Amino acid sequence: MKDLRTYGLKTVRTLVVVIAFGISVLAQGPVWKAGQFKELVTGKATRKDVVRVLGDVKPTKSGKLETYSYADKGEFGGKVLVDVNAATGIVEAVTEQFSPNLTRTQAYKKYGRDYNEVRYSVSECPQEGATPMVYRDAKGGIELLEYPKKGLILWPNQYGFDIAAAVMRAKALPGKKMGCGKK
Repeated sequence: MKDLRTYGLKTVRTLVVVIAFGISVLAQGPVWKAGQFKELVTGKATRKDVVRVLGDVKPTKSGKLETYSYADKGEFGGKVLVDVNAATGIVEAVTEQFSPNLTRTQAYKKYGRDYNEVRYSVSECPQEGATPMVYRDAKGGIELLEYPKKGLILWPNQYGFDIAAAVMRAKALPGKKMGCGKK
């Protein structure tokens, strides 16, 4: 009888650990896959790839990022901005600005409906690159549409309904407020 009690207690402990691990994984949100724009896979593509795919332009530098800007290179005729880590030369994000904005119906047809609506707040840190510095905040004033399986974020316009930009990222946006200068 003693062996059964010991075995039962070990099983219960194991289940508690497994359940706690599962809850912590779910709390972190879905797994983020690197985004892609044309042949540029964020987190893998390099400066040379950007020039090969989109053309040679002089980047603007802000903090740790170099931003390459291309007029009329987007699928819908808008501007494309590519953020490259200045130290590593790796593409961190590609932003396609829509001109005019996409309706939500157009966005759903293009990207699907498998998104998560997530609220964010703007950080006090100075902006680096094309994407404003934001962090996940349940009470935040910005609601973004995230496609974690596509590495994609749809950014609504100032009125909150039509879509102003699509941002393909190597990593998800920060899950909490961070100190300036950290990533």
